[in-house]
Amino acid sequence: MPTPAEAPHARARYWWRLAFMAAALVPAAPALGSGGPAPSPTFIDQTGGSEAERRRLFDGQMGVLLASASDGMLLINWRLLHGLPVGVENGVRLTSSCCDWEPYGTPDAGIERWRAARRQVAGDAPSWINPERRVQVDYYQWQLACFRSAFDTATSALERRVAAYGPASPWIRAWLAAQDAVFQACDGTSVELPALASNAPGWLRKDRAYQQAALDFYSGRYPQAADRFAAIGQDRHSPWRRYGLYLAARSLYRDALQNPDKVHYDRVSVAVNAVLSSKDDLFGKDDARGIRRAIDFRQRPLSLLATVERELNAPSLPSDAPVALVDYMRTARANTSPPSFADWAMTLNDERGWPDVEVAKARWAETLDLGWLLIAAQEPTGGDAVARARSRFAESGDVAWLLVALAMAPATDPTVSSLVADAEAIREGHPGWLTAQYHIARLTISTADPARIRARIDPILARRNLSRTDRNLFLGIRAQVASSLDDFVRFALRYPICESTKPDTCVVENYPGNDSSLARSDRGFVGLGEDAQALIDRMPLAMRAGLARHPGLPAPLRLDIALTSFGRAVALHEDRIVDQLAKDLVGLMPEMRADWQRIGRTPSGGAKRFAELVTMSRLPGLTTDLATYERTPPMGYYGYWQAWAVPAPASRPKASYPKDHQYSSDGIWRFGDAPDYICRGKCGAGGFPLHLPPFLARTAAQADREYASTILPRPDYGEVYPANASFLWDELLDHARANPRDPRSPEALYRLIRIARWGGDHDLLGKRAFDLLHQRYPGSGWAAKSPYWYKGL
Repeated sequence: MPTPAEAPHARARYWWRLAFMAAALVPAAPALGSGGPAPSPTFIDQTGGSEAERRRLFDGQMGVLLASASDGMLLINWRLLHGLPVGVENGVRLTSSCCDWEPYGTPDAGIERWRAARRQVAGDAPSWINPERRVQVDYYQWQLACFRSAFDTATSALERRVAAYGPASPWIRAWLAAQDAVFQACDGTSVELPALASNAPGWLRKDRAYQQAALDFYSGRYPQAADRFAAIGQDRHSPWRRYGLYLAARSLYRDALQNPDKVHYDRVSVAVNAVLSSKDDLFGKDDARGIRRAIDFRQRPLSLLATVERELNAPSLPSDAPVALVDYMRTARANTSPPSFADWAMTLNDERGWPDVEVAKARWAETLDLGWLLIAAQEPTGGDAVARARSRFAESGDVAWLLVALAMAPATDPTVSSLVADAEAIREGHPGWLTAQYHIARLTISTADPARIRARIDPILARRNLSRTDRNLFLGIRAQVASSLDDFVRFALRYPICESTKPDTCVVENYPGNDSSLARSDRGFVGLGEDAQALIDRMPLAMRAGLARHPGLPAPLRLDIALTSFGRAVALHEDRIVDQLAKDLVGLMPEMRADWQRIGRTPSGGAKRFAELVTMSRLPGLTTDLATYERTPPMGYYGYWQAWAVPAPASRPKASYPKDHQYSSDGIWRFGDAPDYICRGKCGAGGFPLHLPPFLARTAAQADREYASTILPRPDYGEVYPANASFLWDELLDHARANPRDPRSPEALYRLIRIARWGGDHDLLGKRAFDLLHQRYPGSGWAAKSPYWYKGL
């Protein structure tokens, strides 16, 4: 038996540009996500964190405001900032994801119950069910053709009929044959119900009428379905009467989505009003309200906007707040004068200045959808978001607007001093206090006494009720004002968050095993903050190499630092530091113990250089910084090698450290052009450029000189290296050519062929190594494993 309704489902906010491209709202229905990559670790979670952290937030404990969070999360923060309750139930609804519903391949208990009930009548006779088929119901909106609840409804109906008439009744078998045909339509198969005998009992005829209406609906024959459901709604003897009017309205709405014009929308409005105005106990009155709102979006958007604005700012949120919020934000985004919350959220997200009017005009021409016409009539607003937020704050005194100005302002903004003064006036205990403290530190870190910043941050970090996200944010600030290397290590480590819509997928096994910023610890995974990695890369070589022995860091992270320091030391010909690191690496990477020991006992000169370069050839992913380094198994067949192009001493360029986005573990899109090493753009457009703590500022010049003398960045495809650069892999090839009796030479040539294919292929390095290997060692196992050479990347 088909489901009597398509229940409302809260949908997550699209990225704001996609929201504009998605046209008008589809009301009250589970939506389909297209899937995505496996959960990846991040240090900043926009979904509220753990269950305990989310409960604290919903109960009123607000953390640092994250500008790029979903509309639902922003509404929660907006209400807390204005003294309005949220509550756990509303909080969960507002932050539920649209794309976390019934993923492909998920076993469904309802379908299994249906099959079990069906076996009572049909035994093991098979029936074809494809419950995964989706149908498009609006722009970028897809739904299951047959909802899971349809199987629950059918199971209950079949169990009642079997209890009344017995599983062997021919009328029960006729009922089941019809229901099998209905479910066959879930697969998109064109089917018709089997003919019903003229002497069929009345109960079966009533059920058959409902089954036929459902088959029309699932087959996309919406006008016919609407007529049949309407007739059922008028039939006082039908057991499905209370469902008929709502499903008739639902069918007309589906038809209107395919024929978007005033005539079809008016038909839906009449049908919906019939449901809502009925004094009978009709099914779907709450759902019909969602359909009416969808029509209002297209025909009466300003009236809808005002209505939902009042609801979202009321002392109690409506039960359909998630769907109402989608209505509200899509309507507001198509309006040059959005109401209070929408204006705040859009300014915080730096959305003002959109929409793309030309895109909207094209969509209107294609669809005649009134929602697109409304957008097409607008002009971009533009303007300075910081100035707008300051103006709103000055007019209203609303701290929510002050937080927007703080989040949007770069440290170079001329109004920073007054912004900070206003932020200082927010007292502890106010919902916006923690956000204010974050941005005060962000905006003053380059000008204030580091000791004052430490005095501000340390009491916050001493709190036991900080969310993991908030703790990571303040740890990032604290590391940038560290007073010493030991002090830096105390705050460099962060506990990652697995940002996912499904908490049960955020387990240890799902973290990447080769993520160079993570390590296991007694408390789970731990990692170096992206800001901490960037600061480590800006340390002079001796300090950086010494950090690889620091007891405050777990061994896997010390390995990462040691290996990247080893790469620097080799490029700089710093044999003393190479030997020190080789000794450390005996314990950190024991699988290459022989290599490290050989390096350590070989005196400076050609033989030592050969030992260093052979070892490097066995380490795909090795580089001189943590941003581009990949923790990969040694001596792996696959992996990406650096080209190891070293600048000539006479023309050393200015140090060009990795770009800030290269340190990002989650690939978050960043607002504007402002670098943000702490929050990755999630806290606002103002950004958080990297700040050197005092102990590193004193050594910055030396670190710059060293880094500029290590390796040149690998050029993009089609570019060439500077003519005066030298290549470490050329050195290795020359050493192998000059030492034919060294047992490592054949292996070195073999590895150079792989390096050329998966890394730098300067001057046909792979062919040169291939020719030498097969000319000099044709019968060796290394030659046998290298039947080809490849043109490299």
